[in-house]
Amino acid sequence: MTLSVDQVLEKIGEFNKYQWILLGIFGYSVFAIGAFPVMIVTFITAEPDWQCVKGYNSSICNFTTSIGLTSDDYKARCDMPREAWTYVDGFTSTVTEYDLVCENSILQSVAQSCYWVGMLFGLLSGGYLSDKFGRKKIFYTGLVSVTIATWIMIFPKSFIVFITCRIVIGLGSGFRNATSFVMLTEFTTEKHRAKIGVGSFYFWVAGLMVLPLIGYFVTEWRYFLLATACFAIPCLFAWWFIPESARWLQLRGREDEARQQLAKIAAINGKEMPNEHLKKVEGSGEAGNFKHLFYNWKVAKITLISWNLWFANALVYYGVSYGSVDLGGNKYVNFALSSIVELPSNILCVVAADREPWFDKHGILV
Repeated sequence: MTLSVDQVLEKIGEFNKYQWILLGIFGYSVFAIGAFPVMIVTFITAEPDWQCVKGYNSSICNFTTSIGLTSDDYKARCDMPREAWTYVDGFTSTVTEYDLVCENSILQSVAQSCYWVGMLFGLLSGGYLSDKFGRKKIFYTGLVSVTIATWIMIFPKSFIVFITCRIVIGLGSGFRNATSFVMLTEFTTEKHRAKIGVGSFYFWVAGLMVLPLIGYFVTEWRYFLLATACFAIPCLFAWWFIPESARWLQLRGREDEARQQLAKIAAINGKEMPNEHLKKVEGSGEAGNFKHLFYNWKVAKITLISWNLWFANALVYYGVSYGSVDLGGNKYVNFALSSIVELPSNILCVVAADREPWFDKHGILV
């Protein structure tokens, strides 16, 4: 008699102590390697107010108060000599260090776009590489890439180095995103996948809430970056605490290793590991590739609809999040308020997923 991985998990604990530990480990990576790197650019590329230099020729710069981003006169400085105006003290950013205003303002967007270029390549390649070489290796590569690039970005005073590091951080984040959710859900059964998968998003919200708190007290952008980089250091030790996916091992025909991983789960959950062999999975050893997303019209339609939904969701979500600091009022409060609204939506998503068929997956998506 043979058992599938799901059947074994039902016997040794499908959502028990081991799964909670995994959720904590992967959740922390979402907190430190997920939320911080993608959203910190909102603050470290922020534009401070500006004012006329005291004592300078008033016929050239005659504003008596500071000019904020929402002011109609905000771009008036672009027609003045650079020595006629100065940034208002309060915080520093890449804008103040590299003077990314007026004709150089496009470079602010470049800094943000570079991250997403790296993310695109990370996501496109991360899934394939994790199928070929294992979830754990690609996940850990992502953690190390983001951590090292973040630390490198702190010290050199070069905008080229800054955007290069942002590309690497995006690439590593893509690797992490392509594997972490998959690994979490592969260590439980279908019944609990929504719970453990969405559970990791609570750590994302926590990261978004902590970020403006750090920024409020640490106003120099390099120290701000340093503070968040310190949170990433524990992720370097993740290799010794995260397992390879038993499902992936079984799919690759490595049953003995898969059983060892499942035996560890059983031991931590206080359950007995069944003696039956694991059921061979059809298509074992075959790695999926891009063309399988368009295998037939039905699959292609699902792929295209999913892409469209993610495109629209990302455009609105990150547009609102990044733009929140440009609204009137306190940018830290604005960002925190735009972030905390995610918490009830995540809770409702888990509740709804556990209430099928009253709330089916299509209803939740809508």
